[in-house]
Amino acid sequence: MTIKGKDVKTIVICILKRVSKKRLLLNALFLCGLLLVLLLIDQLTKNLIFKHEDFKTSAPPESLWINHGWIGFRPLLHQGVTSGLAKKFGFTVIHIFAFLLLFILIFSVLLSKNYYFAAFMIVLLAGNIGNELDRLLYENGVKDIIFIPYRDNGTFNFADIFIIAGPIGMVLVMGIEIGLPMLKKWYKQIKSKPKKQ
Repeated sequence: MTIKGKDVKTIVICILKRVSKKRLLLNALFLCGLLLVLLLIDQLTKNLIFKHEDFKTSAPPESLWINHGWIGFRPLLHQGVTSGLAKKFGFTVIHIFAFLLLFILIFSVLLSKNYYFAAFMIVLLAGNIGNELDRLLYENGVKDIIFIPYRDNGTFNFADIFIIAGPIGMVLVMGIEIGLPMLKKWYKQIKSKPKKQ
């Protein structure tokens, strides 16, 4: 079975008709605005706190560290992906996955009927784009800058935070969307039962 260009176009048009043009435009504006803000946070912190020359693949000297006690900053060029997927599958697979995720998330945000869910998809998208930009610019390296001084478990960046916060938020929104009506229904059933005397 092969899919022709006309078939894909028909499928896309059919899907786009499910969302009004106004909603599509609002979603696109929401996507562009929030994505721009999040990418600026990620990229500006990576590129303004330290000079590019400060980023090395080995641990930076403590003289470069900025330690505020509760949060710290140090430049580290992390080669790879924190999850270890790059070692198992290689960077080509990581790049393909990142670009697939990019298109899926953009399309999903545009068609979303829930702004909260869309917001968390955009958060995930910003993390994906932020780290993928680094991988493309720095030969598969990612600029990490943040560490927690009182519990030093490595160095990370805002894109990493977005990649974790996005799916957690999506699950929470889904849980509330599904769970709240169920709780209301359950509460009504309990309330409507006659009390035993």
